[in-house]
Amino acid sequence: AALLFIALFFVAVLEIRFVHPYPAVWLHNYGLWSLSAAAILASLPAALSSLFARARISALTRAILPVTLSAIAMLFLLPKIVTLLVFAQGTTGTYWMSQRALVARMRPTDTVWMSSRFHPITVRDANHYWFGFDSGLLGVVNELRQTARGREYLSPIEPLPICASLRGRSTVRFVSAPKPVAGMESEIRCFAELQASRRVQHTGIPQVYEILPQHPAGGRVVF
Repeated sequence: AALLFIALFFVAVLEIRFVHPYPAVWLHNYGLWSLSAAAILASLPAALSSLFARARISALTRAILPVTLSAIAMLFLLPKIVTLLVFAQGTTGTYWMSQRALVARMRPTDTVWMSSRFHPITVRDANHYWFGFDSGLLGVVNELRQTARGREYLSPIEPLPICASLRGRSTVRFVSAPKPVAGMESEIRCFAELQASRRVQHTGIPQVYEILPQHPAGGRVVF
């Protein structure tokens, strides 16, 4: 299995260089390469233990090696763990403060629909095309869905969260003001309607708004 991931690693390098628009590649173009690299690193302790087991070393050394290699791997991961557990909890950086504030105000069923700049990493998205919020990719997906293959393989875009919330059919709680990029035209109009009906309030976090519940006649609350 480790050899397969090593082969995949080098194939992904060729893909980045000769298939993708190198050197103008995006982060997601490194996805397959990163996946195989992570699998290689995860396989490394066991692979080294297997190699040492075949070598002419004492039984005691063979017993100690797996523990030692695991400890060394943890030492490499320790700075990352410390950052997540300590630094990110106490830092006053805008991203971490906004993330903690949003997560603390969310119910278990709430979702978000916003730019990745302030997106809390621990919550669910209101739409599976979340990556197209401010990149214009929704317009590309919409065009591809006009083809036979696009309709077969790509999920429908509609209903988008802000417009669905305007009709009381969405669990979205926090949104970013939609940008004028391809595919977001309907969301811009629906966001304006929500503002006009005073169902949107600013959270105090730049470009992040909370969609308030709708209170129709009869007193029943619709989220």
